[in-house]
Parts: sequence; C-alpha cells; structure tokens
Amino acid sequence: MAYGANIYINGTAFDVVNAFAPSYVVDIVGGASGSIAFSLPETTNITAIPFIQTPTSDYNPVININGNVVSWSGLSSGALIVYGA
Repeated sequence: MAYGANIYINGTAFDVVNAFAPSYVVDIVGGASGSIAFSLPETTNITAIPFIQTPTSDYNPVININGNVVSWSGLSSGALIVYGA
C-alpha cells in the first residue's frame, strides 16, 4: 500500500515526488488553522512548508512541529505540505 502523493511524468511510471529519497510526502492538508498527528517511525523527521499559488510578502503562516504533531495557523489559502525524511 502506498501513502502520500504521487506525480508521474506523462507516459511513464516515474514517480517524481517520491524520487527525491530519502524524503517523502506524508500529507497535504488545508484549512486556515489546525493540527494533525502522524503515526510514523520514531526516526522520521517531519518538515512542513506552506504552498500557495500566488505568494505575497505578507503571507507568513505559523507552523509548529512537536514530535509527530504538526499544527498551523494563518494558512488563509493554499495548503501545507508535510514531508518526512
């Protein structure tokens, strides 16, 4: 069973997102604020970055990571991409 996101080069079986090992997409979440816990191996380091279509200089969402829990606020548009390594 596969987890995360997959993006393939057109006409191939090459998975672009997960080809950048050892990093892998854990989840893509949305909403202005929230929190999510992940069940991952203890050795996994989580990182989260905001993704928006049109970046602006005043767009600064707050993202906190504590163990396997990611919380965020100020994500007024777009999504939060969570990945592990």
